[in-house]
Amino acid sequence: MLSTNRQVFIYDDDSTWVDMAHVQNIDDFKKSYTHIRGYHACRTMDVNSYLQNGIKPATRDNILELGKQLFGNYSSGKELAAAFDALRGPHVWKSIGVVWFELHKQNLISGNEQYRLEGSGLIGRMAGILKLENPFVNHGTPMIFSVDIPIELIPAVYIAKIITYVYNMQPESGKCQSNLPVSVKNTILPQFIVSYEKA
Repeated sequence: MLSTNRQVFIYDDDSTWVDMAHVQNIDDFKKSYTHIRGYHACRTMDVNSYLQNGIKPATRDNILELGKQLFGNYSSGKELAAAFDALRGPHVWKSIGVVWFELHKQNLISGNEQYRLEGSGLIGRMAGILKLENPFVNHGTPMIFSVDIPIELIPAVYIAKIITYVYNMQPESGKCQSNLPVSVKNTILPQFIVSYEKA
């Protein structure tokens, strides 16, 4: 069962940190926190779909369904499937089956122009294969969703990185400055969306 009472670790807000001297390992961290704040960037044509259905991992089926909505007048289902199956490269396959979050919001804003300009990289690459214009370039709204990710959903490797980053942060900075992307394999349910804003 996912936790409902929230003790939220916010990586870019050190006022939320417990005394990290008592956090020596992943189990200690999990005793102190139930959620970790993450920021998910997208370029969406329907904010309400996120608020009603949550933030879903990209899968072949939902990318093809989105492709039908965006390219339906120009490409058949068979062409869309062929375009998806032609996608190559580690950046493409790292996007399949997971939802990506950044734990440092400002680094997301300043370091990733793609979602604001083009939206989904997968849809953009499919458009290129189909020799069509990327539909997100002139449509949709760039958004950032602030999400309290249940700690049960976060792979241990990321929690270990958080502990390491916090211990090694620059003392004079007052906050962690390193960007720290995190991926989860589960749909993030609507109740964990804290807020959203235009980017």
